[in-house]
Amino acid sequence: MRAVLKRAGVALVGALLASSVAVPSAHAEPAAISGTITSQATGAPLEGCVEAYAAETWDWAGFTCTDGSGTGTWAVDGLDLGAPYKLRVSSDDGVHLAEWAQDASGFEDAAAFVAPATVDVSLAPGAILAGTLTVADSDPLPPETSVTVWSQTGDYVASAWPSEGNWEVAVPNGTYQVEFAAGAVRQWAFGKATAEEADPITAVAGETTRVDDVLPAIEETVFSGIITAADTGEPLDACVTAYIASEQNWAGSTCTTYDEPGRWTLTSLAAGTEYKFEVSTWDGRHVGGWAPSAATFEDAASYVGPATIDVALELGGTLSGVMLGADGQPQDDVMASIETVDGANVATAFSWDGGQWSATVRPGDYVVQFRSNEGGSQWAVGQTSRESATVFHVAAGETVDASDRFLPGGSVTGTIVSDLDGTPIAGACVHIYEYPIAGYGYDVAYACTDAQGKYTAALDREGTYTAEFSDSEGDGRFISEFYGDAVEAEAAQPFTVVAGVPTVVDASLAPGATISGIATDAKLGTPIAGVCPEAYVGHEGSRARAQVRECSDTQGRWRVSGLHPGSYALNFVLGENGAGPASTTWAFKADSQASADLVTVRLGEARSIRNVKVPSPSSLTGRIVDPSGHPIEGARVNPRGDLMDRSGECYDCAVTDTDGRYSIPVLASGTYRPVAYAPWDLPLAPAWSGGATSFETAEPITLKPGKSGEFSVQLAQASRITVEVLEADGSPASPGWIGEVTTTTGRHVSDFDVWGDHVVTTPALPAGSFLVRLDNVYTDQVVWFDGATRLEDAQPVTLGVGESASITMQLPPGG
Repeated sequence: MRAVLKRAGVALVGALLASSVAVPSAHAEPAAISGTITSQATGAPLEGCVEAYAAETWDWAGFTCTDGSGTGTWAVDGLDLGAPYKLRVSSDDGVHLAEWAQDASGFEDAAAFVAPATVDVSLAPGAILAGTLTVADSDPLPPETSVTVWSQTGDYVASAWPSEGNWEVAVPNGTYQVEFAAGAVRQWAFGKATAEEADPITAVAGETTRVDDVLPAIEETVFSGIITAADTGEPLDACVTAYIASEQNWAGSTCTTYDEPGRWTLTSLAAGTEYKFEVSTWDGRHVGGWAPSAATFEDAASYVGPATIDVALELGGTLSGVMLGADGQPQDDVMASIETVDGANVATAFSWDGGQWSATVRPGDYVVQFRSNEGGSQWAVGQTSRESATVFHVAAGETVDASDRFLPGGSVTGTIVSDLDGTPIAGACVHIYEYPIAGYGYDVAYACTDAQGKYTAALDREGTYTAEFSDSEGDGRFISEFYGDAVEAEAAQPFTVVAGVPTVVDASLAPGATISGIATDAKLGTPIAGVCPEAYVGHEGSRARAQVRECSDTQGRWRVSGLHPGSYALNFVLGENGAGPASTTWAFKADSQASADLVTVRLGEARSIRNVKVPSPSSLTGRIVDPSGHPIEGARVNPRGDLMDRSGECYDCAVTDTDGRYSIPVLASGTYRPVAYAPWDLPLAPAWSGGATSFETAEPITLKPGKSGEFSVQLAQASRITVEVLEADGSPASPGWIGEVTTTTGRHVSDFDVWGDHVVTTPALPAGSFLVRLDNVYTDQVVWFDGATRLEDAQPVTLGVGESASITMQLPPGG
């Protein structure tokens, strides 16, 4: 699959991410620290940047870059006269290593400079891997030749693309393996065939380690042929895609030309390599396939060039129709999945321009499933299951009408009352599930009662359902139950919903039990706010379903309600969602649920228990600023170091005020790697503690019991990846793909949808190396850039600060 990598450098404004931000003393006299940056190896001036930190507190105090005069001169202004500072210095050339002045590897070992001061810094060169790559027969390298550096443990480190065979990459000290790729040729230095055989290569700071190599002769070959219609012999407009037969990796694509209808030629493929060829056409009558006449990659013939491959495409049939909503109006954006009777998906179409859809298929028998964006799903014609779906026989050259109309929806209505006296319950809620409930179950409808205890839940189709009733959205006055007075989901009873006729489902709920108490500081004995209880069933059961918890207030009072009669183990976490390590405390001094003292309650009982001692909470505060030092309002800080997922939720996150400040008052003691990220509309990259660009490289912040810690950071310019998704034939990809960007270690960074537009730009990214993955929500197919179907084979996309990259992901056949 072809990667189109376009890099657009962005000015390095605040390129170094500061680990914290401090406000200068109000009455301090300003001073400056200045100096130069030079190369330790040559003495030549370097362009770079300098961060200043308060030596005693490690608070960020200033930031600057060289003045652009070519002399390496810099000055950090606005420092406090007479105050000591430590300096972190880095270069822009990607060759010299950053350091803490002078010649220190960390803050602790760095020298302290009292402002004003002059500090000249000489940076040592990093380790350089370089080489010249040639071909045994002296032919030029293919234009897409790449060099990839891997760690000994198989982690991606860096990439280079040779220019006239020469390449160079800067890496930290260490031992590496180097892989070369040139078209169909893969080779590890020096002449090794696999990673297991590859020689370790040691890179030393300040030195250039040569990794010259010669690739086997890359003899190019040519494939050509003519695409015709099997029924008429006439030439067809079509496209041909070559795949390496042993790997199913994309190798090249071409299409027929107007000058010579039906004829195609594909060059730059390696001689001696076996390929398989997929052919597709867009005439709406003939069906694409694999040369010479196969329907799948597995059944296709393999070819070694040079070769002439003529393919006659079979005349297909057409399944088409108009899709209507339940109201009888044409409905666009409905996906029609065409499957064989044995369940193989062969085509996908979408309704548009008045609900019309169409798909060309091979002659045979098919069923069709429709899915709407509103959540409706059914099988043609008017069926709720695959087993009852209409089977359409499609003959060559025949158009078969498979129009359909979404089944009318139904509704469930009823009244929820109290077991005690039959009075209506306001604010109780009902979840409707398809019956039987699969696993934990996801509701298909949801509603809550009004002041008279009445509710109505709308469903998109009739069928068999069950329901769960609870007061979990209220204050836990009543216990939950499933339809049929069942306590467990497995015992729930079904009811039938018929379109156009409201199904009445009433419920009567018993009063819930409540357990309450006071949370105190295990060391001081004082009440603690922000301690949240959770009840678990017995010594081995799961978390009690539909319980309502109230975290402790300033008096330490907490409560958990809506409990069934029984015995419970109580667990307490610091913070609304238990952020951070070591946040779990089992009452009373137990180390697990299995050893916890159980608290037993009767139906409707309100029971108060003795004080529960929890570890002293810690807190985290700080300030988030942009590359110019201005405060960022609305930035989020996640103490766990996780970025927001596609749900948009960020549990236990703090949000900055107009001055960029935030506070997380209740956290468990322990070690954190917090992250800060700006609102969506600001082009700023997330940053972790220590100014790191990833969770893995973040500087840990240890919070001691009862103590407060600080995490402040300066966000840098965002990097982004623009992803173009194409079908195997080069046409824009159909909707239904969800994209995810991860680090090379698999940690989630961001996600995006390919829905309505096949070109998508990711949310803001930090600098680093990333993997891009696509998941099809309908077929569960997974594709990694560039064409890999496994994480291990994915190709990273590397971004600098503020860089943008554009990649093209060409889907495999059937995607």
